[in-house]
Amino acid sequence: MTVTQLPQVPTYFVGTVVAPTAGLPIWRDSTMSTFGTLKYRRADGTLGPVGNQLVEIFARPVGQTSWTLVSSARTAVSGYFYSRWGFGYDVGQSFQVMARYKTALPQAASSATGVFGPFTVQS
Repeated sequence: MTVTQLPQVPTYFVGTVVAPTAGLPIWRDSTMSTFGTLKYRRADGTLGPVGNQLVEIFARPVGQTSWTLVSSARTAVSGYFYSRWGFGYDVGQSFQVMARYKTALPQAASSATGVFGPFTVQS
């Protein structure tokens, strides 16, 4: 019997943006948007889309160690995802945002994570 290892297929967030939906500055009770494209590296080195996959959006106050799930979005066939979400941080408080794609196939693919910020809530 011959056992072969499945190839690693790294995934990447490409052109991912985390920003206030209505533009700067970030006010208390603002709506935030997270969007971008999830891609994987093919054997020939080019990038291809990762469609119909769940991208989770987390947030946390600066200085904290635990993340809170604030939204999620499913990628389109093109790998594009968009999520609009709200938050409850206070004026003067800074926070970070993390976009995460977690694969269920650790031997055949990889997870992708992007951390953005800090962002500060204005008065």
